[in-house]
Amino acid sequence: MDAAFFFLLNHNSLPKRNSRLVVWGEQPSITGTATTWLQKRGLTIVERARLKQVLGEQMIRLTHTADDEANLLKAGKLLDAEIVVFMESAQTAGLASSFNVNQYGGGGSSTTTHSAAVFVRAVNVESGEVV
Repeated sequence: MDAAFFFLLNHNSLPKRNSRLVVWGEQPSITGTATTWLQKRGLTIVERARLKQVLGEQMIRLTHTADDEANLLKAGKLLDAEIVVFMESAQTAGLASSFNVNQYGGGGSSTTTHSAAVFVRAVNVESGEVV
């Protein structure tokens, strides 16, 4: 996975240089790629370890529910971040079949197909608006 991962992002919608962001997701490879990509564009990313420290100090425990987002926004605000970037991924696998009749009346094949998607949502810490 590389920066091409983000090529559809409208660069005009990025926050101004040196803005502080928190990047949050369950897949380290995805959040790592996003962090590097955003840093190369002049944005400041709060280190995940620092975020976890604030969560611990505030006795905020993530429960993998919708409440987590509010808690992460609260922690982002405490870290003087302007935006929290939430990243989720989904992967699917399925069986695709095709049937072509050969000269002997037989044929057909099946292959396994895989797809992956990454969903990125940036939320303003102050207003709670998706930006």
